[in-house]
Amino acid sequence: MAPTHGTPVGLEIPVKDTARGAAFYSAVFGWQFKPSHLGIPEDKILIFTVPDGVFPAGGALRQVEDADIATVKGTSKVYFYVDDLAAAIEKIVSNGGKKISDPIPEGSTGFFQFFEDSEGNGHGLYKYN
Repeated sequence: MAPTHGTPVGLEIPVKDTARGAAFYSAVFGWQFKPSHLGIPEDKILIFTVPDGVFPAGGALRQVEDADIATVKGTSKVYFYVDDLAAAIEKIVSNGGKKISDPIPEGSTGFFQFFEDSEGNGHGLYKYN
């Protein structure tokens, strides 16, 4: 069963070093990490789950360069579940937001799409197949 439209379902955290970031979040919060099911190298991205299923789609530590940390590209992103990516992007744009990407497949699981809100904060949309 898919989450309700608008539910936060995932979190992406930028890190300079995925192993160091994973060690930190494991020690502090008890998060469990694993390689990406998409075959992305572990030094580029690690997938995690959090207690109590707060983010049903899980999350990712994404390796970024030093210069990206202080930019929108380097900020944490919340992923919101939507029933329809195109309709959600249309609402975002018509309310002062910006479409950042076209839909991006996540294997056979679903699709991501990135946007900026009216204040320039970068987030993601997620739709299960």
